[in-house]
Amino acid sequence: MTANYIVSQMAVWEVSFPGGIGNDNTKWRALIWAISESLLILSVAINYLPPKIYSGIFKFGVVIMMLDFLLCVIWLPIGVSQTYGFRSAGDVFTMICMSN
Repeated sequence: MTANYIVSQMAVWEVSFPGGIGNDNTKWRALIWAISESLLILSVAINYLPPKIYSGIFKFGVVIMMLDFLLCVIWLPIGVSQTYGFRSAGDVFTMICMSN
């Protein structure tokens, strides 16, 4: 799942991938596999670090989560205001999507 999320950013940044994106493309599947294996190696390697470093890794993770939260609180409203604008609470909670 994490590898799929990472490569999904390619669509956001409008980066084309040779052969297209999908499960029928062998190169695409190899890329997903390589990213998944890299993340697995990283997670296993962290377990071999000295225990004194665990505190630093935890603090780094907390800082990353706080940065993500602050960017969502600060930059998300700015980005929304420059595109389609905020919707009212009535629009958000009372709109019913009906598909035929």
